Amino acid sequence: APAVVSSSSSSSSLSPWKGLLLFKVLFFLSGLSSSTWGRFGIIYYNDVKHLSPSQIGLLQGLSPFVALVAQPLWGYVSDYTLRRKVVYVLCKAFSTVCILSLSLPCMDTYEKILLCIVVLSMFRSSGVLDAHTLDFLQDHYNNNKRMYGTIRMWAALSWGLGAVVMGYSTDQFGFEYNFILFGSMMTTVLLLTILCLPARSKSELHQHQQRTQQRLLREQQREERTLDVHDDDDDDDEEEHQESQLQSLLPSPTTTVEMENGGNHHDQTSSFEQERKDTQQEQRIAANTNTNATAAATTTTTTAETKSTPRLGALWGALCRWPVVLWLFQVAVMGAAMSLTDSFLFVFLQSDLGASAKLCGWTVGFTVMLEVPIMARGEYLLQRCGHDVMFGMALSAYAVRAWGYSILTSSTVYWVLPLELLHGITFGCMWIASVDYSATVAPASWWTTVQTILSTTMMCVGGGIGPIVGGMVLEHYGAVILYRGAGTIVGAVLVFHLILWWGYGKGHDAFLEILKQEKEEEEGDDDEE
Repeated sequence: APAVVSSSSSSSSLSPWKGLLLFKVLFFLSGLSSSTWGRFGIIYYNDVKHLSPSQIGLLQGLSPFVALVAQPLWGYVSDYTLRRKVVYVLCKAFSTVCILSLSLPCMDTYEKILLCIVVLSMFRSSGVLDAHTLDFLQDHYNNNKRMYGTIRMWAALSWGLGAVVMGYSTDQFGFEYNFILFGSMMTTVLLLTILCLPARSKSELHQHQQRTQQRLLREQQREERTLDVHDDDDDDDEEEHQESQLQSLLPSPTTTVEMENGGNHHDQTSSFEQERKDTQQEQRIAANTNTNATAAATTTTTTAETKSTPRLGALWGALCRWPVVLWLFQVAVMGAAMSLTDSFLFVFLQSDLGASAKLCGWTVGFTVMLEVPIMARGEYLLQRCGHDVMFGMALSAYAVRAWGYSILTSSTVYWVLPLELLHGITFGCMWIASVDYSATVAPASWWTTVQTILSTTMMCVGGGIGPIVGGMVLEHYGAVILYRGAGTIVGAVLVFHLILWWGYGKGHDAFLEILKQEKEEEEGDDDEE
């Protein structure tokens, strides 16, 4: 039997309290570094580079569409190679270099900025850190995925605080200092990841061990098949030798004629022939036995390999069920709506209502005031409310928020701050429910990929459509039509959600309950086998 690969040879896993602290720090610094660019990149495009709304919309929208291909690819590479840490560090390093290059004097045309943003988008892998966090919770906290919110809230907290500071900094010192702060924060994130995060998590080590055992089994089977071929050749040589011996013992035809009427040579010849036939029959039985044993071992290995090796069919089957498609559609709509707001709210406030960069920074700070407690109590909210209620709350909050923007004036511009509180409900409820939903529907070997698909659907599909369409609407029809239209579309999705949930009993929680029963039945069948 092949030797068992010990996990002790790999990097040791994180202890529970160190792991929690590390992931909270990583999310905090990631949110802080993102706040230095993030939505303030719109001010850079609008005030520093003087781009039009349609150009800003294309920059904001093209980036997610490029990431639509790149982001799931990085998730697949992470699952296939079992190297999430390497993928995360690689993508963060390249994206940091791309953003910092925007501060160079040579970035003086729209085409150069567009090219830089396209290259930046090829290294987006936001789902990898989320999947690493869920993997850690599985290893140390009994697969309690709902603790994810208490970790993820640190990104929201630092995002809001950082944006407030960036608002003051931009008004006082200009936008150039934002690049310095961004580079410092991202360098710290990369160093912490490289030095503190294990090369592989426990689940990655376990899957790596299984794959190594399968490889050794396949090599052993190939060696056995090679030996069987040599044995068959030896058996053929022995059979030929026996036949030659029998032929030497048989009399010549002339002798046979002479002895035809005397002696018992005919009986002797028959006994030799019968012995030869018996020997050949025994060899055939032995060959069949070896073949059956090899086939049984191959079947066992194939079964184990099927269970532990990622199969695209399992991923495709999980994603193509209509409740999952509906969930991804809702996520895409919300991604488009939120990206539309993120892309043009600062343009609307500064160009139409005369707001300062300081007020723009405060709007981001207000967005996380409700998001942080929702993230912190995400497990409780999911248990008490369920996925359907949280999706409904997210859709309702955005519809009210978007219609509220459309009635703001220069004298009432500060009312944008209480409206921004609704973003915490929108993103907090949607993201907590979606991360738990995706972790439940994902096959065991495809967690990172499904988490990446979630991020891709919200931030790439929705995040690409929203800015491109929104930029054209803003440039030709104005901000009032833009936000009223967005609020109406999200409101229509809310009505559709309520009809399926209340009218037909086809909500998200009902489907997850069915899925849970199916998984329990499959586990029972595996135990019986």
